[in-house]
Amino acid sequence: MATLAEFFGKTDVVEDCRKLVQSRGFGVRAPRIIAELNLGDGNKRYFRCRSTNRSEALQEVAMVVAAIKEKTGDPVLWRFTGEDFYRFDSTIEHESSSFVAKTKHKFMEFFDLA
Repeated sequence: MATLAEFFGKTDVVEDCRKLVQSRGFGVRAPRIIAELNLGDGNKRYFRCRSTNRSEALQEVAMVVAAIKEKTGDPVLWRFTGEDFYRFDSTIEHESSSFVAKTKHKFMEFFDLA
């Protein structure tokens, strides 16, 4: 589709710059991460994070879950949309740590040995 300026043989500076910027990919943003929150009373809510980075979104959701737990007193199960497993409360465990390390940490925490 040709613009009216191209039809008359004139160049439109704004249109040329717009096409240049769009061809370089400026303004294209990654979709924001969404978390599914299952509250203690059975409600399911979706929280849209401000960040597109997964580690920043993890911190953001952990703060929201901690605030909800403090306000209601009920535990919150949550996950990022598209994941198969749920997280419990606002504890953040590094995903790269092994099962043994996670179990040891929970054991120490349970018996108040940490």
